Amino acid sequence: MSTTIDVTATRWSGGWELAIDGDPVTQVRTLVREQQVSVADAAALLGVSRGRVSQLDEEHT
Repeated sequence: MSTTIDVTATRWSGGWELAIDGDPVTQVRTLVREQQVSVADAAALLGVSRGRVSQLDEEHT
């Protein structure tokens, strides 16, 4: 079974706001930290370990 969750990072004056499937969930100062936070949040949302979550697609705008 595969589940897709979209994480969007939006820049603001204090760093980046992360939204999972359109719902703002957290903020980070740098995008280096974004992947770690996104994987942890997605794992918690799905009720699985972090090791079961992979970043499949990265879109740069």
